[in-house]
Amino acid sequence: MLKLNVILGIFFLSGGLLGQNIILDGYVYEKGNRGYLNNAEVTVYSKSGDEMKKAFTDTDGHFVLEVSENQMGSIRVFKDMFETLFVDLDPGGKNADNKLFLKVAMTRTPGYIFEITLAEKREDENIPVDAVRGALIEVYNNTKKSEVMVLKDHMDPEFRVNLMKGNHYTILIRKEGYLAKRMEAFVDVKDCILCFEGVGSVQPGVSDNLSEGNEIGVLLANVELERLFKGKKLEIENVYYDLAKWDLKPASREELDKVGTMMSDNPHLTVELGAHTDARGNDEANLLLSQRRARSCVDYLVGRGVARSRIVAKGYGEKELVNDCRDGIECSEAEHARNRRTELKITGIDDSEDMLKSLADMKKAEIARALIDEIAFGSQIKVTEGDTLEHVIEAYENEKSSGKATGAADTLADKMEEAVFEKTIPTGNMDLDTSKVLLEVKEPEIPVEETFPTVDGPKIVIMESESPLGLNHAIYDRHDNVLQFYHKNLYKYLIGDFKDKNEAESFLRTAVKMVYPDAYVLVFDNGAVRD
Repeated sequence: MLKLNVILGIFFLSGGLLGQNIILDGYVYEKGNRGYLNNAEVTVYSKSGDEMKKAFTDTDGHFVLEVSENQMGSIRVFKDMFETLFVDLDPGGKNADNKLFLKVAMTRTPGYIFEITLAEKREDENIPVDAVRGALIEVYNNTKKSEVMVLKDHMDPEFRVNLMKGNHYTILIRKEGYLAKRMEAFVDVKDCILCFEGVGSVQPGVSDNLSEGNEIGVLLANVELERLFKGKKLEIENVYYDLAKWDLKPASREELDKVGTMMSDNPHLTVELGAHTDARGNDEANLLLSQRRARSCVDYLVGRGVARSRIVAKGYGEKELVNDCRDGIECSEAEHARNRRTELKITGIDDSEDMLKSLADMKKAEIARALIDEIAFGSQIKVTEGDTLEHVIEAYENEKSSGKATGAADTLADKMEEAVFEKTIPTGNMDLDTSKVLLEVKEPEIPVEETFPTVDGPKIVIMESESPLGLNHAIYDRHDNVLQFYHKNLYKYLIGDFKDKNEAESFLRTAVKMVYPDAYVLVFDNGAVRD
């Protein structure tokens, strides 16, 4: 009996220490009586700061939590686009049923709610279009380099995105049978109060907006998705050349960069890039000129990371005019200009799911490409054995954010050498003796072997072309030293100076393949290509 009494005494003592449970019954709403807030996260913390319980508000902003009265200390209320609140709990306010009623008013942070409705692109104003359901919707915060939202098979044609001030967002919408749609939103960055790219009209306009001195509000947009099919043509605007030339102008490169992004967003597409001229001039000369222009576009896109196997060049000359401005017909300059166009034609669609990369992974590749552009393969860079490009990028980004990095390749090289890496794989000194070396070797009449006296050791071939690239090509902007040579009916462009093939292959895997998917290693031995 004595033993039982001791046990009961301990039980009642522990019950007295813990106290009875109390029910927290509350509502979360926006300050100013602007409505209840659903899906707000409510977390109860003990007096010592430990997390006890968590709940989310329902569609009416309501939540209920049951916790120990003696232990509870405060609640934390969190919701995206609102200032996080901490509220101390006072059990003295409970009623006879041990309920403590709470009302939590949250303040919206500066930013916008972007509401988007998806529909098929309207081809005829008189024919209604269907809403698009079941899309993959992804949102990425470029400023914070973080994934914001992923909606798979989203069955509602509408969705909303919270846009916080001081951030740049990418929104990517993909649906089988449609061309992927990418949108960029700049919220109080780059001198933009609110700027969109890839979106038609946004309502209301910023000048009409919205409340609180244009600090908060709701924006609406209808986004149209284009259906895909073989043979579909997409015109590339603003691709300009000088008269009778095929070298790309800077504005043309900017437009082709958009094509490169489109090809990245739609990895299942293969396309033909066609160049067209107007009818003025010699037919054969126009055909040759258009073929060279198409090739210059394709070579540029391959240089920006599009696999050559996915895109072919086709010059049409004046064969496919879009109006009646033929030989002998008098037309205005504007009418002739309609025929001088560059088009993409879809030649293949492969909907294999394994081809689809997440927007977050695509952004990592874009960041890697930009950083590789910045360091330009221009110095000897060391990486830890088994390391990945992401680690190199992270190290460089940390250095850059600290204000120490200058953007030069030497900065990254110095940083990597100073790091605590005991075993390293040197990726080679990319500096050649001369800048922009051009070495053209003709095919021998009886091709037994082709020799290149000034070339020795392993090299990385980053591009191949049927015709030579001009010195204003993008690869010469990116790399201080590029060697051009002619081999097996192709002009090939190589970089690097490596001690052996393993070193070259390591650098190829670590960085180059992400920028040049078709790149490979060639080994030269005493001036001859060793297969």
